[in-house]
Amino acid sequence: MPFNISFTRTFKHQPWTDSRDRVTADGENGFNVRFKALEADLDALHDRFVQVSAALNTVAAGGGADRVISVSPVLVTTGENAWDLSTVGSARKPPANAQASGWVQAPMPPAGVVTSFTVGGRCIGTGALQVTLYRVDPRGVKSQISTVKVPGKPADTPFSVTQSTNGHRIDPTSSYFFDANAQSDTTTDVIHIYSLQIACAAA
Repeated sequence: MPFNISFTRTFKHQPWTDSRDRVTADGENGFNVRFKALEADLDALHDRFVQVSAALNTVAAGGGADRVISVSPVLVTTGENAWDLSTVGSARKPPANAQASGWVQAPMPPAGVVTSFTVGGRCIGTGALQVTLYRVDPRGVKSQISTVKVPGKPADTPFSVTQSTNGHRIDPTSSYFFDANAQSDTTTDVIHIYSLQIACAAA
């Protein structure tokens, strides 16, 4: 996010010489002219500080623009059955297991609103995938923000499901994470997660 804020000094002091220059208030070489030039530079510096302050306030408020945050599905195990993370950028239910569960932290901007989140992957067979976005406050209290549920499909068709979060306002003192659970009655179902994305808007 470039701000391109700059300042160019215009005042250049020409030293006076003893016993040669008569220093006066008026005239091209007088005090008034030089101090007016300094005053103009100080006014320009003031204007630049106003611009810098506004730019920093924009950053502190969450960037001042909508954004999409991508989260790699590096899911930490929360149950007996871990996700297979052997393929970079992908989480897969192991073929030998009927279930998989895990979580991954979701980084958030310091301010703004979470408008939705999107889950992309594959879910083939009779199983199902559930991904929930949670918030954990400083006391450790966990609250559910929203959930995506993806049923299995008979064909190998990639999915991308977006779920609204009802305008959840970001709490900078809390942490956020995705919890992903794959459930199946058979080990032959294929459940993959390729992408997790969070859509945020400026406050």
